[in-house]
Amino acid sequence: MIDTTTDTGGPNMAAKRWRRLLLNRWMLAGVGAVSLYALLGFLLAPWLFKRYVNNYAVEKLKRKASIVEVRVNPFLFTFDAQGFVLKEADDSPIIGFGRMFVDFELSSLFRWAWTFADIRIERPVLHVEIRHDGRLNLAALSDSLPKSEGSPTEVRRPPRLLVQHAELIDGSFTFSDRSDLTPATETFAPLNIEFKDISTLPDRKGPYTVRANLPGGGTVGWSGQVSLHPIFSQGRLSVSGFKLATAWKFAQDELRLAEPTGEMDFSTRYRFDYREHNAFLVLKDSKLALKGLVLTEKGRSTPILALEAIEVAGMGFDLKTREVMVPNITVRDGRIAASVNEEGVFNWQELVARRESGDVTEPIPGTSASASRPWRIKAGAVNVENVALDYTDRSRATPLTLAVGGVNILLNASAEVGAKPAKATVDGLKVKMNRVVFSETGDDIPLIAIDTLALDHGCIDMGNRSIILTRVAATGGGTRVVRGKDGRIRLAEMLAPGDRGKLKREIIETGEKARSEGKPWSFRLDAFDLNGFSAALQDRTIDPAIVYDLQDIRVLLKNLTNDGKTPINFDAQLKVAQGGSVKVNGQVSQVGDHAEARAKIVGVSLKPLRPALAKFTSLALESGKVAVSARVRYRAGKSGPQVRANGSVSVDRLRLNEAGTGERFLEWKAMSANGLKFGLSPHGLQIEEVRLLEPGAKVVIFKDRSINLVKAIKAPDVAGAEKTPHLKQVPAVVPHTKQTLFPVSIERVRVEKGVGDFADLSLVLPFAIQVTDFNGGVAGISSDPASRASVTLEGKVDQYGLATVEGRLSPFTPKTFTDIAVSFRNMEMTPLSPYSATFAGRKIASGTLSLNLEYKIQNSELLGDNEVVLEQFTLGDRVEAPNAVNLPLDLAIALLTDAEGKINVAVPVHGNLDNPKFKYGHVIRQAFINLITKIVTAPFRALGDLLGDKSEQIDAISFYPGSDRLLSPELKKLKKVVEALEKRPKLRLVVQGRFDPKLDGEALRTQQVKRALAGQMGVKLAPDEEFGPIAFENAKTQRALEKLLERRGGDNAVADFKTQYEKVTGEKAKRVNSALAFFGWESSDTAFYQAMFKELVKREPLMDTDLRNLAQRRAEAIVKNLKTTAGLDVTRVTAGSSGPVEKASTETVNTRLILDVIKGSQ
Repeated sequence: MIDTTTDTGGPNMAAKRWRRLLLNRWMLAGVGAVSLYALLGFLLAPWLFKRYVNNYAVEKLKRKASIVEVRVNPFLFTFDAQGFVLKEADDSPIIGFGRMFVDFELSSLFRWAWTFADIRIERPVLHVEIRHDGRLNLAALSDSLPKSEGSPTEVRRPPRLLVQHAELIDGSFTFSDRSDLTPATETFAPLNIEFKDISTLPDRKGPYTVRANLPGGGTVGWSGQVSLHPIFSQGRLSVSGFKLATAWKFAQDELRLAEPTGEMDFSTRYRFDYREHNAFLVLKDSKLALKGLVLTEKGRSTPILALEAIEVAGMGFDLKTREVMVPNITVRDGRIAASVNEEGVFNWQELVARRESGDVTEPIPGTSASASRPWRIKAGAVNVENVALDYTDRSRATPLTLAVGGVNILLNASAEVGAKPAKATVDGLKVKMNRVVFSETGDDIPLIAIDTLALDHGCIDMGNRSIILTRVAATGGGTRVVRGKDGRIRLAEMLAPGDRGKLKREIIETGEKARSEGKPWSFRLDAFDLNGFSAALQDRTIDPAIVYDLQDIRVLLKNLTNDGKTPINFDAQLKVAQGGSVKVNGQVSQVGDHAEARAKIVGVSLKPLRPALAKFTSLALESGKVAVSARVRYRAGKSGPQVRANGSVSVDRLRLNEAGTGERFLEWKAMSANGLKFGLSPHGLQIEEVRLLEPGAKVVIFKDRSINLVKAIKAPDVAGAEKTPHLKQVPAVVPHTKQTLFPVSIERVRVEKGVGDFADLSLVLPFAIQVTDFNGGVAGISSDPASRASVTLEGKVDQYGLATVEGRLSPFTPKTFTDIAVSFRNMEMTPLSPYSATFAGRKIASGTLSLNLEYKIQNSELLGDNEVVLEQFTLGDRVEAPNAVNLPLDLAIALLTDAEGKINVAVPVHGNLDNPKFKYGHVIRQAFINLITKIVTAPFRALGDLLGDKSEQIDAISFYPGSDRLLSPELKKLKKVVEALEKRPKLRLVVQGRFDPKLDGEALRTQQVKRALAGQMGVKLAPDEEFGPIAFENAKTQRALEKLLERRGGDNAVADFKTQYEKVTGEKAKRVNSALAFFGWESSDTAFYQAMFKELVKREPLMDTDLRNLAQRRAEAIVKNLKTTAGLDVTRVTAGSSGPVEKASTETVNTRLILDVIKGSQ
């Protein structure tokens, strides 16, 4: 009940009113409700929240959660939680924060949207971990959350939400990867994020700011506007100082790289939309910069990539149109190292570890290649500046290294990734490489070095499979082409590819695939230009090495293409440092089946070939220059290559000296072959003229009878050849009559002003002669066996002599046919004294020689006719010569010299040239020796030849034994001797009396016994009277024989002889009775007295002077007859010494006639 009494006074009245108000039940109810609300908000809600979070984590999430403190202000609608941590069952952290403050606005009631004035999270912590099984810890957490009901395809509108301010302060984000062998963990802190006016209300945008520090330094900045309905964001993202090592830690097991160095800066403007399940992303003005990038393979110390900077500017990206645009990419200042191993595997292909066969990344649903359009990528300008390159290829037979000091590349590129077939284009390609060096791996000496290698413009189109390059220019540099001592050329071996290799297989397979698809790759290089190049050529198989230095090499190649049609044009020229130049130009087909070239070689020095000549000869190449002017055409044929060459060749100023003496061995002023035509298929060599000007040669026979022509050629080094197994020994070609000779035809050979020196030191006296003004030629030289070459040569011998050669021969088969006449006229004989001294032991005092040599060879049969004419020939002093032929040359000359003072001798020579024992020089010498021997050993036979009588022997006069009386037949012989001597005025006759000790001795003893017997019988004989026949049956003779034997043998001599006789004959001897003998009674045993006479002859003493006197009387009888009867000049006949006969006769004794030279005629 309400008191209506009005009380206007006093404080009691006010107190009462308040009391009534407080005690009002509605007031009490309201106060109670507020108090309960406050109690629930301040006390119960925090407790319930903490309990709910803990129970939910354990029961639903199977994890652990804890909150240190929760405060709720139910009146200010704020929520404040501190010390929240969500952990895995093993206590590993997942998420947490130091404090979360949420300020909810009651204005949500009016906006029909959840409105928050402020959401602030301080010190948030997020741990994202990839577990050992490769699953993300957050994904596992998501699987533990209760699943929402409803169709998964149902599109739900987001709740209406408005966040006026949201901020993450001093947060940290930790990412761990424990799926690899090497776990990695990185923490990004501090992380600060601020959003304003974030809302899910339609078309409501709010600004945001993200700031974060990166591990190891660096920051992330992200700012812009964001909308949650629809999902939209645009703004700017920047990353500064991101360390590449941070990302490497999480990929180190997938990469075969050591920890890299370098950092990345990235910035971009972006716009992102997500509507109706479609995402739209556009990036503009993107910039990417990598600084100090260094990549090194694990276990290596040398980086494979080191770049000072990579800069990408103005990059654009459009997810909707699937386009990437990069206006500018710059790579500068660094080095790239690449290599191919022995198996042909590129090292950069191995930087990413291979996945296991079952480890395949599942494609993202809805993004298969078949369902997506290709990406279009366009790079406006790619610029590579001063990047060095090191490339090593170990798949080759010999590992090869390419080093480039600096690479500069400029190009435009576009590509369609995912297109079928793949499309990519590189245009405006310009490349410049400095200090390009090829070398053997591990060797500092370059094989090829190029100062600058540049590409002016190029285009590569993968869609059309074409490569078009305008001009590649190489400037400066050089190479060394060395043939080693083992005969190998290292440069050629190093450029030879290996037989195996993944890279090689991939290249081959790519080419084969393109051809099988009917669209092979096409290539075209308009020009390749090499300038200022040099090459050092060395052949070290010879010591010292042969060296040619080529300088100012220029090579221009045009139309290098693989279309199979366009010929390649080439033009090359160079200079030889040792002297000379070379120019070559022409064209060659792409496959090399035909070519045409013009070559001009001018004055290239031959002197560098001196070591080669010295290896095989003992000669020194002092000078010489070669020149060639030729046009060569080549075409491949079924039966072999077809080659045609026209031109001329010359070798000038050639001089070969003897290495030991320095004297000229061979030289000429000029040698040229003009009108030269060479061909293969059909084969042939034709030369219009070979001209040899002022040739000079030297031929020397040394003391050991070796010839300088042979001695100049060194014997092969057998030991050296055995040490060089790669040099295959070529078997000698054995000549065969059926062997087809290479067709050769030389119209004429001219020799002008030639000089030849000949010396023979093997003689007792050194001999030397010179042929000068040697002129002439040979015409019609041909390898045709039926052809005949004509020879006409003439030269001056010493001062007045003349030598000529005329005739015909088959030049390539001289054994088949040769008909040559060699003539020497008016040659002084005195210079030939060394030969006469050596072979005959005599000098030549005077005389001239004319020699006609005619040689005819038919099928290897030699018929030679040597006519020698000597005029006024006289031998001089004797010379000691150990090997001289011991012949009476004076006699031979006297026998050969006619009444006019001439000697005319024909020396025929014949033999078979195929006989291994046939030696022409030996045959000639032996023929002369046989001639002289025949003359001097049978001089009277030679005289008989003069008289035309070869049947009768006139060198001996026969006498009966014991007689000096000339017989009538012997007088006839003496007449013929006189006739012959009249034709040889230099001869005289010496008569040597001869006796036969047996025949003459027995005859003289018989004569003496007969004279003694005559005296015993009382018969007186005149001094020259001979005792006639003995009557052995006469008693007086028998008695005289006995007395003569007793007188010479003693009183018992007859009795002893009788006893010996009976013993020998076996018969009783009957002696004459001395008393009866007085009466003429003889003994009938005449045989006994005949034997007694022989015994007396046997016992008859004979003096040697008796025999010599007999011989002397015989000689005097002959001399007397020649002087008085035949009328021979007394100065031309004389009796010589007497002596026994050399050969005994059975009937007569021959007195010897000897021919001698008249003193003073020689």
